[in-house]
Amino acid sequence: LLYLKIQLIILEKKWIYIMENEKAPATLEDYIMLHQQRWSGIIAELNTKMKNFADLIDLQNVIYAKRQDATDYYFGILSKLSNLTRAYKANYSQKYNYYKTQAQSRYSSEAAINAQIDADFRDEKYQIELLDQHAKYISETIKTIDNLIYGISSRIRIEELINHVK
Repeated sequence: LLYLKIQLIILEKKWIYIMENEKAPATLEDYIMLHQQRWSGIIAELNTKMKNFADLIDLQNVIYAKRQDATDYYFGILSKLSNLTRAYKANYSQKYNYYKTQAQSRYSSEAAINAQIDADFRDEKYQIELLDQHAKYISETIKTIDNLIYGISSRIRIEELINHVK
């Protein structure tokens, strides 16, 4: 349990370090909300640039860079999620063995032991679930960026049809 908490603190400090020119969030929830708002803003900005035909050439370069940023960020989240999950499972296993063999109170069933362990690690499990949901959000953001990339060629074709250019 102590190892997992220390690891979470270290991860939070890494997240704070990653963020540039932003006020450091107090909690993981604040961190996630801040980054989801940031990515929503980026998508809105890219979408706005799609409206101006003259900006499409510059937009194509920007959009590929933003996609790479999102992909790097996504895989960073997956790495953190993997580390948290691995530590959670190791701690869960240790706690299970403790309750099964060394605890002064005896539990009537496996379900009772698992329920007690779930209660012991509810905060860690919650953080893993939050990070998993955030990873899914960023994955969907990448798909939205891919749709915008596809939309650039469609936008060019529409302009060609409107202006009878080929």
